[in-house]
Amino acid sequence: MHDEDFTRWVRVDALFAEVLTRPPDDRLAFVRASCGDDRALEREVLAMLDSLGSAEAAIGESVGALFVPSGPLVDAPDAALPEGTRVGAYVVRRLVGRGGMGNVYAAVRADGSVAREVALKVVRTTVTGGAIGRRIRQEQRILGTLEHPHIARLYDSGVTAEGSPYLVMELVQGTRIDQHLATARAPLSQRLRLFEEVCDAVAFAHQRLVVHRDLKPANVLVAADGHVRLLDFGIARLLADADGDGAPGAEAATRPGQLVLTPEYAAPEQARGEPASVGMDVYALGVLLHELLTGSRPAWQRLVMTRAENTAIERAMMPPSRNAADPELARGLHGDLDHVILTALAPGVTTRYESVAALREDVRRVREGFPVLVRRSSPAERPVRLVRRNPWLSAAWGVAAVATLEVMANTIVQGRRVARERDLASAERDVAAVERDRANRERDRARATNRLLASLFERGDPFAPGRGDTLRVTQVLAEGVERVNRDLAFQPAARAELLTALGRAFHGLGRFRDAQSLLDTARALQADDPDVTPAERAATLSALGNLARARGEHATADTLFRSSMSLRTPATDAARAGTVPNDGRMPPLADTDSAGHAARGLAVTLVSLGAGHMERNRFDSARVYLDSAYALLQLLPRPDSGALADYFNNRATLAMRSGDAQGAARFAGQAYAINVARLGADHPRVAVEMANLGFLLDRIGRSGDAEPLLRGAVRLLGERLPAGHPSVRSAKLTLGGILSRTGRLDDAERLIAEVVAAERAAGDEAKRGLPITLDNHAGVLEKLGRTAEAEAVYREAFTLQLAMGGQANPGTAILRAKVADIACRTNSGTPGLLGEFEQSLDVLDRSFPPLHPFRLGGRGQYGACLVRTGRRDEGERELLAAFNDARRAPPVAHSAARSTGRELLALYAAPADSARRMLIQAQLDSLTAGSGAQ
Repeated sequence: MHDEDFTRWVRVDALFAEVLTRPPDDRLAFVRASCGDDRALEREVLAMLDSLGSAEAAIGESVGALFVPSGPLVDAPDAALPEGTRVGAYVVRRLVGRGGMGNVYAAVRADGSVAREVALKVVRTTVTGGAIGRRIRQEQRILGTLEHPHIARLYDSGVTAEGSPYLVMELVQGTRIDQHLATARAPLSQRLRLFEEVCDAVAFAHQRLVVHRDLKPANVLVAADGHVRLLDFGIARLLADADGDGAPGAEAATRPGQLVLTPEYAAPEQARGEPASVGMDVYALGVLLHELLTGSRPAWQRLVMTRAENTAIERAMMPPSRNAADPELARGLHGDLDHVILTALAPGVTTRYESVAALREDVRRVREGFPVLVRRSSPAERPVRLVRRNPWLSAAWGVAAVATLEVMANTIVQGRRVARERDLASAERDVAAVERDRANRERDRARATNRLLASLFERGDPFAPGRGDTLRVTQVLAEGVERVNRDLAFQPAARAELLTALGRAFHGLGRFRDAQSLLDTARALQADDPDVTPAERAATLSALGNLARARGEHATADTLFRSSMSLRTPATDAARAGTVPNDGRMPPLADTDSAGHAARGLAVTLVSLGAGHMERNRFDSARVYLDSAYALLQLLPRPDSGALADYFNNRATLAMRSGDAQGAARFAGQAYAINVARLGADHPRVAVEMANLGFLLDRIGRSGDAEPLLRGAVRLLGERLPAGHPSVRSAKLTLGGILSRTGRLDDAERLIAEVVAAERAAGDEAKRGLPITLDNHAGVLEKLGRTAEAEAVYREAFTLQLAMGGQANPGTAILRAKVADIACRTNSGTPGLLGEFEQSLDVLDRSFPPLHPFRLGGRGQYGACLVRTGRRDEGERELLAAFNDARRAPPVAHSAARSTGRELLALYAAPADSARRMLIQAQLDSLTAGSGAQ
């Protein structure tokens, strides 16, 4: 093709695309006015219109009709295929929409192999030739490569007997994204989250060299599951040669400028007919984001549609926050979001975001409270942003946390307190000089803390000197330690406060040695400093107690918690009346702090103390501590939802360990509901609680309800936390347990093996959980028939647990019994196996209530081993006692009843025992029917 022919082709196609945006009745006049004296141009464009008949938007609407709208469907045209018409392997059910290229039907496979309805788009035969035909074939090839959860999928394609191409695609039921958000009056965070999903889909297409070129609300649906589906890649073109044979140099089926667009969303270079690029989709996403957050498209888009110069467009641009109809959204737009949208809408490609991924990253950073990357943030803004961040918080839950959040909150409170004290000093001339000095010292301390944090978090600025490729949380914290020790060397109180916060952060990241060093230093600095308040000392002691508890040093933890509680001095009637338990070792409580603040601090410490007792199976004292914490929280003038959620979570764990799975699920549900309302459904802490609730529901026989929760938790935690984080490992392990119990053994083994590998790679500080993970892995291997591997894994788990917990530890006893059981069944053990069982049962009997699953399961294993070693009568008595106790126990113990029942069935295999066998089988059947367990 000669250059002049190509230029004319581009002009024809660009004008044709613009014509399609006009109402049908106005198109002829628009063509004539646009062509002027160029009759040849007018004839070519009108010929294309004739080839389309009454087309509305050509490929621009070809896939946009592939959904079932919320309102009534458009009446089927006369030319619509009747119900029952066979098209390829599909049968038409009904018309669901019309496009310029043809009609879209709901259809099903004719052979009935798949009941799912699909969208069947049949293209009119009158438009299969020439340029339009090439577009259809291009659409078939492009959509076939795009398999993504947020893109409507292409299932099949072909040609009808009459020669009409057809596409078979996912039939998406949903609502346009702008209508969905308007109807729901969605908050800013939800709008940004859905927009991120759109970006994910577009970025995925770009990775496969596909540009959408017609992004707009009509092509983005929110489906019934609450997630977006991106439609209409029919007008896209490949960025590289995409001829069907893929031969080098092969001519692409679509040429520059030959693409349909929607002018209201088109980039300046797109309006000028330039070749497709990712920048065009970035710009359209900017328009879409502007519309979703302000309710309107950018006013200056009119200049783009008229192909104005970039400089004229830039002069007309204004911050989107000025146009937002909703005042709440306007406040959220002001600042970073203004900059993000304006950068996406930059008229020049080189000043726009270079990729959709870069745009999506800044939108995510805004939603999560981090500085954006398109501009430098002032040092004063960074501490404020830190307080707003959601990811990485809640170290008490083992979620990796930037615990300097608390430091910033303390700084703000200190600043306000100092200001009040200073005002009182000037208003009341008789205030003692010592009080003025104290206020001045606190003021200096607060200012120093602010300066340090502003300087520290300036490293998050991508344009700052020395900025690395990726600023990780651990880098920030490590630099924080260095800066605190250097810059606050002569301000021990401020230094101690920051070191305490940093110690909590390192604890949350699982770096116990670093946390211990920081917290010990903070405690030493606080020892003799008159500027340190009792509440600050108590906070450091509590942090040290939680660290000791995490390491299994419970006696040390108890001492630290009680020392902290002696400094938490609540002046509440409940405390004076003995609501707080006193086991003879707790120091008396004084009255110097405000009742509300101290009661909350005391309650939080009581929850930690109760959790420590629970971990040692001291269930009665744990319950007293936890319920006393709850009583104190109920006295607060305003409920502390975070502390209440902690209480309910620990009560859930306590109920579970006590054998009350129903109660555990109830408590866990309360904690989950509180934190969803408090933090949002996608917060890491909520994801951890989803996993906990899923585990408990599974334990009471509700695996169908549990599995979706666990899968959601694994997904959310995987998105929010580093690979190998303890919470990610825990959720995967629990999901693996469900897969194992429901017979999906290969999937379970792969998932649990991933957790084992992650824990081995995590180092010594993750080894405390490794025995439990190995125990789960061995159980799955055993079910798969890989008995030798299972026995080796059980022995490794037992050896590790024995080294960490000692002989009297319940975990050691459980694993000792499992090693003895598998050795007994495989004849690989020693004559001392029964002694191993008896030693294990002695510990379990002292650690758990009579009907606890661990006790019942251990007794059943012991009975089976007695039978195998020739002591049939004794073994039968043990098996029957364990079986009958497990049948009358709560549902959580029914798995022990089933395993023991299977041993009894094997014992009664002889014909002479058929009556006994039938009785046991009937009891097992009744048990299974009653619990719904598998």
